[in-house]
Amino acid sequence: MENIKLSYKVIESEINDQGAYTHQIKWVIPIEFDKSGYIVQRVEIEDPCKLLPNYVKPYFEAWRIIDGKIYYDDNSPIEHDDSFSNCCDDMKTIFCEIAIENTQRKMRENEVNSTYVLYKCIVYWVDDADDCASKIHEWKKGNENNITMAGNLKASYEKPGELVKCFDRVFRAEFKL
Repeated sequence: MENIKLSYKVIESEINDQGAYTHQIKWVIPIEFDKSGYIVQRVEIEDPCKLLPNYVKPYFEAWRIIDGKIYYDDNSPIEHDDSFSNCCDDMKTIFCEIAIENTQRKMRENEVNSTYVLYKCIVYWVDDADDCASKIHEWKKGNENNITMAGNLKASYEKPGELVKCFDRVFRAEFKL
């Protein structure tokens, strides 16, 4: 198992401290990299006020890499590869207002003046030659597997096997009444 030098760049990161956020990234794969496999991310979320009703427990999601390029078998956006958001990735629409109203209501219900959502991620590389790549290949898409937060990415609650860690990734959004 080989560890490649994956990284990411933030495309957009915006937080409205009253209760809405969006955080989008794009994976950065070394130019000389020409292998195939998966970028796998384990996502765990701390959410004291239960602002994200679709989050159940930590999950794994995977991006397919073919010859060093990210491959999408659906109509995923090309602007970003991953997104953490409670307002449909757009801070300028009614979804932002709905997210703020929901956050404010949840804080009042929990009798707190502030809360947060914390995404704690571990990013791994899985080469096609690794045993767990075949397990990942069999994963269903998140939307088909009751892991709605993974969307159209392959996703599972089960770790596919021994994984090679590349790095940790964290995003935190804080809110107040």
